[in-house]
Amino acid sequence: MFPLPEAQEYGSVLFPSYEDGYAFMHELAHTSTPPASVRLVDNLQFQFGQALKPASNSSAADMMSKAQKFFVTKIKGFDPYKMVALTLVLREQKTRLIASSVTFIASPPNTAG
Repeated sequence: MFPLPEAQEYGSVLFPSYEDGYAFMHELAHTSTPPASVRLVDNLQFQFGQALKPASNSSAADMMSKAQKFFVTKIKGFDPYKMVALTLVLREQKTRLIASSVTFIASPPNTAG
């Protein structure tokens, strides 16, 4: 039996292709503190999830969403019909979760995007 975690955080990462996301998952599995859960969402599931997003009632949220889409597709050059998403769940003691989050953000395994 393992003690229940004190804290839990969720995150996601976009990749330009399924192959890039898979390579990231492979490297992540070999790190010293892998996340509790990792899921690679293919492009069709990603598009479906985007279509199911509830409508926003905030013009600021709409502008932020458009800015994010512009950055990912125009600046980073991700193809909307090829990009995939990876979702993460980190569960640990609070102090370790903060350290893991900072480490992951500062030095994630090699990424193409």
